[in-house]
Amino acid sequence: TNLVPLARRARVLVVDDEPAIVSGLVRLLETRADVVGTSVPDEALDLVQASDFDLVLVDFHMPAMNGSELASRMRAMRPSLGARVRLMSGSSDLPT
Repeated sequence: TNLVPLARRARVLVVDDEPAIVSGLVRLLETRADVVGTSVPDEALDLVQASDFDLVLVDFHMPAMNGSELASRMRAMRPSLGARVRLMSGSSDLPT
């Protein structure tokens, strides 16, 4: 028999300090990917350490650890993530 392997679903991590944003993005993306979400930056670091993600979406404005710092720590932990860690924000006051 000629079995065609099923395509692997993308793995996505969503990190935002607002749980409602996390759950909304998880619901939006889970039809196309396996999605994990958290509001806790340290938990996000643990998840990145334990598993490989195809895409990591990180809120730029978070009180405990800003998105740039979290993204840098994730990339240092897993250099293969590189450009797959993307900053996002609903705010219009992003640095230029």
